[in-house]
Amino acid sequence: MFTGFTDATVDFLWGIRFNNDRSWFQEHKEQYQTHLLAPTRALGEQGIAVRADYVLGSDYYIASAYEAAARLIETDATAVFASSDNIALGLLKRLYAHDLRVPRDYSVVSYDNSAADVLFEPALTSIEQNVPELSQAALDLLFRRIAESGAGELGGPDEVVLDPKLVLKDSVRRLD
Repeated sequence: MFTGFTDATVDFLWGIRFNNDRSWFQEHKEQYQTHLLAPTRALGEQGIAVRADYVLGSDYYIASAYEAAARLIETDATAVFASSDNIALGLLKRLYAHDLRVPRDYSVVSYDNSAADVLFEPALTSIEQNVPELSQAALDLLFRRIAESGAGELGGPDEVVLDPKLVLKDSVRRLD
């Protein structure tokens, strides 16, 4: 469960005043509610309602995000949260095809901060998971479950909350 990133992202974006505009690409339609719940809550805490026309569905793939971005440029949004770097790449491709630029016309925050970030111009402000911490938490849980199973006393479900970090780069600008 990764909810802390949305609070940090919304606080950051709100702090530089994006005219109350937000837009999200959801990477999987079946995960729509899960992905939208935390950003909706975080925006609500800032007094900002999520407009339905700002929530754009997209699969994880660049081509799908490229198609979804066609609907984005029909809105008055000024900021986008892309739920993966692949989705951000599709968004950037569509924006550039219409002579729209990041951050001049749209501010973009992505999720992954992947090695593919070197392909982006400008470098994307992104949410980064702590992969070593995530890996260690998964291994700890796996080994504990194996030990519990061997002892015949399998425990209940666990919730592990990890704190990702907001990595500030060049894809966001303050609106005057």
